[in-house]
Amino acid sequence: MPHQIYIDSAEGPYLTDLDGNSYIDLTGGFGPNVLGNKAKVVENALASQVKKGWHYGIPGAEQTELAELIKDSSSGVDEVMFCNSGSEATMFAFRAARAFTGKRVFALFDGSYHGIHDYALVKAHQKSDRSEPTSVPLERVFQRKFQET
Repeated sequence: MPHQIYIDSAEGPYLTDLDGNSYIDLTGGFGPNVLGNKAKVVENALASQVKKGWHYGIPGAEQTELAELIKDSSSGVDEVMFCNSGSEATMFAFRAARAFTGKRVFALFDGSYHGIHDYALVKAHQKSDRSEPTSVPLERVFQRKFQET
């Protein structure tokens, strides 16, 4: 088994590992690096934001503006929700689909990303006829006060 690659730096479409080897970045940071690494427009936006604050925990004006742009440019989009990760986004999508349809059965597509959460964690092999959940779904959850448990 080959050893894990550890990245030291990145610029544009290239990654450089700790040994100085260069690679073409085919992951795009698993999504967010669509402009490549160290894109000036992103660096400038980050520098500007850092001067205003690092993390508010609640939406800022920029999120509101972006949400409006998304709604205005997409037909049928009435609301926008920002998430911290792809897993969080797909988890909320599963929950919304369950609430809206009342159904409890989902189809997951081979080779597609569905998140890393209980709704999407399945084990499958390409020669297998069926996939199986890797965890037991939580059908019932009880809430108790910590002191009473």
